[in-house]
Amino acid sequence: RQYPDIDIIYVILGYPLAAAQAIEESRMTGKISMIGFDHSQEIFQYIKKGVIRCAVGQDDFAQGHDPVIWLYNNIVAGEQFPNDGYIRCKSTIADFSNINTLLDA
Repeated sequence: RQYPDIDIIYVILGYPLAAAQAIEESRMTGKISMIGFDHSQEIFQYIKKGVIRCAVGQDDFAQGHDPVIWLYNNIVAGEQFPNDGYIRCKSTIADFSNINTLLDA
C-alpha cells in the first residue's frame, strides 16, 4: 500500500509463498501479480487463484548436477565438455493457461 504504482512483484529467491500470501491477505489479488520460480502444488494453487501470474520451472539436473559431473570428468579424466561447452537447460512455465494440467487430481 505504500507503493500504489506497483502492479507486479518478481520474486527470484526467498519466500514466494509468503509474498503470494501477503498479496492475497492484503486483498491486492488482481491489482498486484507475482512472478516467481519453482513448481509446487502450493505455487500452483496461487496461480489458480490469480495471485501468482506465472512460475518458471528450472531443470535442476542441467543447472546443478550435470555441470559438477562434467567439470569433474574434465578435470580428472580429461573428457571434453559436451555441446561445445554449453549446458542446455529446459525451462517450463506454469501459468493460468496450463495450471489445470499441473494440479494434482
